[in-house]
Amino acid sequence: MELFCQKCGRRFRPGELRYQVKMEIISAFDGYLPESDQDIDLELNRLIEALTYQDPEEAAKDVAQSIFLVICRSCRNRLVREYDTGHGQRVVH
Repeated sequence: MELFCQKCGRRFRPGELRYQVKMEIISAFDGYLPESDQDIDLELNRLIEALTYQDPEEAAKDVAQSIFLVICRSCRNRLVREYDTGHGQRVVH
């Protein structure tokens, strides 16, 4: 079975070093709920109606999603350079 880097597509040789990446993407809530100019019952009905037609899997991805990748050393190095500041700070794009 051939394995490929899921980022750049490079083929791994047997026994070659590769990295597993697990990303957890979780929605963040800052506690702020905007005031609505509409009647609260009308607003709730509008939201319920919208959710009725939304795909449950897509709705779940808006809340949390896990992504698993196998990547090569070069892609690992690029990933670390882009997101790891080394000082516990978040990288904001």
